[in-house]
Amino acid sequence: MARGMVSGIYVDLEKQAVLLVENANPKKPPGWGLPGGRITKYDKTPKSALLREWEEETGTKALNVELFLEMERQRKYIHYFFIVGKIDRNLRTTGVPNETGPPKWIPLEKIATRKMRIYWQHLNALYRYLCRRLAIKNINAAFIAAKIARNYNLQL
Repeated sequence: MARGMVSGIYVDLEKQAVLLVENANPKKPPGWGLPGGRITKYDKTPKSALLREWEEETGTKALNVELFLEMERQRKYIHYFFIVGKIDRNLRTTGVPNETGPPKWIPLEKIATRKMRIYWQHLNALYRYLCRRLAIKNINAAFIAAKIARNYNLQL
């Protein structure tokens, strides 16, 4: 399997929130990101890597998973972003030692108004998801996407 990263985007439209984890690795910059991680040599596909990482970081199984976006990172590797349709149980209440804090529902409004630090590629993927998939179903998602675009100077 090629080197790369995987992340899952799981948005709850009723809560108007996205599931994120906070970095707890002191060797990496502080911030929040989508659940996910590295593709290892044991992973057969990016999707299998996402399913493994998702369960490790959230304590749940990701269901109805589909590839949404591939982003090349400085020609070194590809970051695969998947949409998670639902999860099978309650989230874990503890983090992964020296990796992540516990998963948390973060209001989209908090992200849109720059009240927290979210990793750039993760923010970009979330923005694209809000614009391309959710805005046609939910007017609030469209407003949040517009606010993210304005506050972070993003374009499709």
